[in-house]
Amino acid sequence: MNRVWVQVSLENTTDWSARNVAVRVDFNQVRRISFPPEWDIAAQHQVTNEVVAAQWEGGANHAVHGHWTRHLKPITLTDAIIEAPGDNCVMTVEVVAEGFRDTWKFPIVWHTYANLGGKAGGAISGYTGYPSSGVPPLKIYATPINVKTMPRWVEPVLGYGYRWFWFDDLEPGAYHVLAYQHEYELVGGYTVGARDDNLTASTDHTLVPVVVKRGDVTDGVEITDWYYDKFPAEPKVALGGKR
Repeated sequence: MNRVWVQVSLENTTDWSARNVAVRVDFNQVRRISFPPEWDIAAQHQVTNEVVAAQWEGGANHAVHGHWTRHLKPITLTDAIIEAPGDNCVMTVEVVAEGFRDTWKFPIVWHTYANLGGKAGGAISGYTGYPSSGVPPLKIYATPINVKTMPRWVEPVLGYGYRWFWFDDLEPGAYHVLAYQHEYELVGGYTVGARDDNLTASTDHTLVPVVVKRGDVTDGVEITDWYYDKFPAEPKVALGGKR
């Protein structure tokens, strides 16, 4: 696993020493960060209690002198969790000192990575925006459009802020991706309206063909269209889980 970390450096561009310097780093839609002893917990997630912010206090012992730079010990994101859909991941850095205060925001762009070496197919990743604060058991199907293979189903990762799902080693070609909830007899789909985030304006429930390429991951599949009664029925025969 590759290490993912954030290096915070303080540069004093003035001619005078900055005293009582402090730094706070907050993460939005990212939790379970870790840090060395020089940092303290600044905030925890209100539901999971996982760390979402860290703070460094220079105090009187760590002044940043004029035209000098102080590199702080890195914050680690290797084991961090991105909350679905992950489209507003932001790191906010606030720096204060005597007579100084400023804030910077840094968008976090993430990518799905998978080692598909040696596999004949490709992968699909995405999330389900089930219309509730909690997510009941679901079955997510990748139904082939122009591929001579059986539909495949997986279950999403449940838990606060998760809702992610993943299809591995699918035959290359095009698929429709839908979710079925048995208890409430609900069906959700990845549609044009879901893709373009304009269901209210267009009510376009046309299913989007998700193209799978050999050795590649097709991500960003968002099952957020749940209010349409003409989606196809759940396949009666399908391969379950990952291959």
